[in-house]
Amino acid sequence: TFLAKGSANLDKLKDLCNEGEEHPSTLFQLYTQAVLDITYFEENQLVDEDFPEESALQKLRELISVLSEPEDLVRECGIKEPLNVLGAELLECLYWRKGALLYMYCHTAKERSEWVQENIATFKKCLNDGVQYLMKMLSFRCPLQLDEDVSLQDKDTARLLSEG
Repeated sequence: TFLAKGSANLDKLKDLCNEGEEHPSTLFQLYTQAVLDITYFEENQLVDEDFPEESALQKLRELISVLSEPEDLVRECGIKEPLNVLGAELLECLYWRKGALLYMYCHTAKERSEWVQENIATFKKCLNDGVQYLMKMLSFRCPLQLDEDVSLQDKDTARLLSEG
């Protein structure tokens, strides 16, 4: 169903582009929704397969790249603030999906202790990137200004920030 929805959004996008009368933000939003629908299907496959050790990391990179495309495309068009075009809801979804995907991957990968020991730098990068995506997701409606001396590795600070 998500692939069908994504395909329908792409068809609608194609029709609107051919007409040439639609506002660009509508086109960007339809494209973003199609990306979200199509990647949702692929993310679920990864989760259902417990993030296969031999291919999950590459698939993660591909999915995160695809989930970054709408925002990158908006910027490539000379628009400095994607929030003005895509809106908070779609940007939150993009960042939520990237952060949640990395969280689920790390949660699964930590059970593979040998892999974690051999790939600790990659594991930590996935954790850090996931946290950064989730913090960015939260910032669209509730901006959080952190001083330079705030350490996110401090458990008390992290708890306070998470509780708002």
